Amino acid sequence: MENKLYHEMVYIPNEVLLESMKLKRDLVKFAYSHHFQYQMEDENDYKHYIKDKTLLEFALAKLTTSLFKPFEIETEFDIRGKERVCKIVVRVPFDDKRDITFAIIPRGNGEGFVKTAWLNNREDIHFTLDKSKYVSRK
Repeated sequence: MENKLYHEMVYIPNEVLLESMKLKRDLVKFAYSHHFQYQMEDENDYKHYIKDKTLLEFALAKLTTSLFKPFEIETEFDIRGKERVCKIVVRVPFDDKRDITFAIIPRGNGEGFVKTAWLNNREDIHFTLDKSKYVSRK
């Protein structure tokens, strides 16, 4: 079976949202992709450069609180055909002017793999969503 992609502005089944919130809440350690590590060191990459790693760690700690819901969730099917969350995308405050959006793959045992992350000005809320990429309400 094919993976499914859900978005809060289109449709997220309640059971998928609840599973993603539990996975997010249980995260206690993080690993970073090579791609993300490279980007956050690049001073010329304004959307990814993170000078203060303490702020990154603080944002990841905020991520695990129940206040921040994933706005995008990807699911896959296990060998028994059961749908399970395989990626969550969550936006949380980063500093006084910006938010950071994390794309995280839960690995189990409380570990989250940060596939990528990017910074946005807090006021930057654009609506360019391609709804055709997401599962719609049944």
